[in-house]
Amino acid sequence: MAYSLIEQQTRDIDWYIGNLRIGNILHFASGGGRLPQIIEDNDNLNESINHTILSATAEFKYQVNPNLSQILGIEGMDLENYLVDFIFRAQRGLHTFDKTNLNDFNDMTYHIVAWPIYTQKTQLMNFHSWFFEQNKQLILDVSNIPFYEQAEKNQPFKLRLE
Repeated sequence: MAYSLIEQQTRDIDWYIGNLRIGNILHFASGGGRLPQIIEDNDNLNESINHTILSATAEFKYQVNPNLSQILGIEGMDLENYLVDFIFRAQRGLHTFDKTNLNDFNDMTYHIVAWPIYTQKTQLMNFHSWFFEQNKQLILDVSNIPFYEQAEKNQPFKLRLE
């Protein structure tokens, strides 16, 4: 099966990619936007990965993008409510991103929301060992793909996977 266009347009689908070279697992919330083709075609695997993440234990402290209020135009309780699912994933070792322009299905602009703080290298290695044991294959390995621009500056960027 695959995610249909209607599913993509009406759901905020959590999808995952990995950078196996540096060992990062990245989470994206689609915000009702178009999914990369490889994610669209592999809905069962993506949902399995999501289930694995949801069953992981919270082991990490996290950092929130300090520019979120400016990017989203929200603050206070609205911002706190927005952050719940992203913090959940950051506490489980994932860098989390959200779609920036919700009203444009084809726009692949994302911003980083939160990321884990690794207190020890072994903590990161233990998490990734556990994750890769649970998921023998990742949907997409972006080790050799320049998939983002300016994410390190906590600003929106165009996702380029294909």
